[in-house]
Formats: sequence, C-alpha cells, structure tokens
Amino acid sequence: MKLWGSSATFEVGPGGTSILHSGVNLRIDSFDGTYVRGAFFGVFDVPLQAGTPTRAAISGEGRFYLPVRGIQP
Repeated sequence: MKLWGSSATFEVGPGGTSILHSGVNLRIDSFDGTYVRGAFFGVFDVPLQAGTPTRAAISGEGRFYLPVRGIQP
C-alpha cells in the first residue's frame, strides 16, 4: 500500500470567506440532513512514505456516502 496526501493553501475571499486550493477536489452532490454524498477527484501530490512516487492522479473520481452527526444550527 502506498500513501499520499494533498497540498493545500488558503486565501481570504470576498466578504472574508476562506477559499481552499488543493490538488484534490471535493464535490458534494447531496445532503439530506443525515448523509452526505459526493465525489473526490484530482491529484494527490504529497507522498507520505519513502519510495512513493511524487504524484498520484485519481483515475476518474472516488465516490463517498457518509453519515453526518453533530451538526449545530
């Protein structure tokens, strides 16, 4: 098994919002208040173990469907 991460930088956007720039992108397709469904795609560009190539492109996209707990209004 090989491990990668992704670089990330933040900038202050309009109205003081935070904008994240990363090699891996996340898309939220739906959220029903209990589960979030979406995909991730892009390039992992930070090797997390010795001997790992410097970049690993995500072929297509990875899908996720996760329960969400503890959301406060």
